[in-house]
Amino acid sequence: MNFSSPMGTAAVLQDMNISVGHHEFVSVLGPSGCGKSTLFNIIAGLIEPSEGKVMVDGQSDSGRIGQCGYMMQRDLLMPWKTVAANVALGRIVKGYPRSEALNAARKILDRYGLGEYADHYPNQLSGGMRQRAALARTFLAAEELLLLDEPFGALDNLTRLRMQSWLLDVWQDSAASILFITHDVDEAIRLSDRVYVLTERPATVAVTLEVGIERPRPYEIVLTPEFASYKTEALNHLHTGAGALFGSEQPDS
Repeated sequence: MNFSSPMGTAAVLQDMNISVGHHEFVSVLGPSGCGKSTLFNIIAGLIEPSEGKVMVDGQSDSGRIGQCGYMMQRDLLMPWKTVAANVALGRIVKGYPRSEALNAARKILDRYGLGEYADHYPNQLSGGMRQRAALARTFLAAEELLLLDEPFGALDNLTRLRMQSWLLDVWQDSAASILFITHDVDEAIRLSDRVYVLTERPATVAVTLEVGIERPRPYEIVLTPEFASYKTEALNHLHTGAGALFGSEQPDS
């Protein structure tokens, strides 16, 4: 993927091959500014790649807009709408009757533990509750594929850990496939079936980690030798420019 400007052409993504299977949780881990959000914009159909293609169920698909739920780091809830109205918005935009969309929103809010706050406004919720509401909106808009771009990045550490556990519970009870962007190595490994570690721009996949840690994964899993092994490999590839951080071997080129 290239971007052109009066200053010239800059390569952002290069030789990128990423896949997400049915009900998989896949994370994309990489340095700031390497093009992770650009990758999500391509998958969502907001921009088209300079070359290559996006495949859905084995078929090239250029009409992807609206096929996946897309949540960014900020919850982006509309302050003048109730929580239920915010969650229903995706379905209303897709043409569902308003009453049907609101009923579906209330059901998913009940499932996410926010049913009693359906008629509240966003400024009456805590940060973690707002993120849960935003995730409920994302699930309701497109239940098959969710693109989550650092959804917990703005939360404090304790709330973030709780939200990770909550998200795992919700995902495991659903049929959704999740593609998740994060800068947090622990978060990527704990949540994911597979982690793609990207290089600096132009980003390519430095290593693909198939995380074989048994589920469910309580937070204490980060203290185990198995977890530490995955973390070491991820960190070594994230820092290939300065050499490996741990161990005597250099990372693969």
